Amino acid sequence: MNIGTTGTGTAFDLLLNEYFPQRADDALFQAFENETDALLAALLIETQKANGDDPEFPQEQRPQNQEASYFTTEQPLPVDSVSEERLDFDFPATSVTIWGFDAPVYVSFKSTGDQRKIPLTPSESPFNLAPEGGLGASSIWIRKPDESSADTQIKVLALQ
Repeated sequence: MNIGTTGTGTAFDLLLNEYFPQRADDALFQAFENETDALLAALLIETQKANGDDPEFPQEQRPQNQEASYFTTEQPLPVDSVSEERLDFDFPATSVTIWGFDAPVYVSFKSTGDQRKIPLTPSESPFNLAPEGGLGASSIWIRKPDESSADTQIKVLALQ
């Protein structure tokens, strides 16, 4: 390796190869008057990447273009039957918050099995389920505990 500052195989060449792989044909590299300016440009590119704006990311994956992934019931859902109503989030939720109910409800995050219904009373509203590592459910099943229970409504917020 040549330790000098000019020619091929120099320390500058080794540093700049990642940012300007074909420097002879790279218009951006040729726009700089010297290797120091090119090195500064490489540092700016690295800073841009560190700030989450990597120019190699597709536009929709850049942080300033990303949107929160969540599901919410924009209007309260009626809970007026002992038949389960399934609500799909379309993603595995890390946490789910349920609120707005003024009568007991059953909710569950799996479709079958014993001990799956979570009984909730109005005093437990808002109810949040956010286990360490995420909930992992992509649906919720909601129903009244029994026919004699009062009808109510419920709101759901699921975070990805």
